[in-house]
Amino acid sequence: MTPRTFAGTATPPGGPAARASPDAPQTLSAYLLRFWAYADRDASAEVFYLASDSTWQPYVSLSVPRGALLSRPDGTLFASSDSIEISIALDTAWVLVDLQPTGLVFNPLIPARFSISYAGSDPDYNGDGVVDALDSYIEQVLMGLQVRRYPSDPWEPVDAIHSLLDQLFTADLWHFSEYAVSW
Repeated sequence: MTPRTFAGTATPPGGPAARASPDAPQTLSAYLLRFWAYADRDASAEVFYLASDSTWQPYVSLSVPRGALLSRPDGTLFASSDSIEISIALDTAWVLVDLQPTGLVFNPLIPARFSISYAGSDPDYNGDGVVDALDSYIEQVLMGLQVRRYPSDPWEPVDAIHSLLDQLFTADLWHFSEYAVSW
């Protein structure tokens, strides 16, 4: 289950994902966002997209609660007053987000919380030129949040809450990697 292009025509190896609507705006409030997460206090960041009605809508959010930081990519544990810089890189051609540093591990009792919207995607999910029952089936049954640690790794499903009304996936994260909406 590898994502398809979000806005272009090429398909990555492996399979389909949400594509941008041809007339959907591609304006984001940020394409690369950096912030600091702390072991002893809450931290969060959000990225918004400019919707067709000219309002800013939530696209990606990441919350790192107090106590969530467990270990650094090199395996060392966080002390109670430690912090780490986090980056959120958004791929403008895919519904794909790269969360860094790869290998950052969160406390299994207090995970980070991640949300990503596919509201700006083309509802013709299978790309056959017609929005029909098959597209509805893809959205309601097949679509999900996927993860891979490195670009050469296969995509794997992530347990996530899927809000069909908001066209949003929300998941607890145990580590940082690359995440995508796909089927």
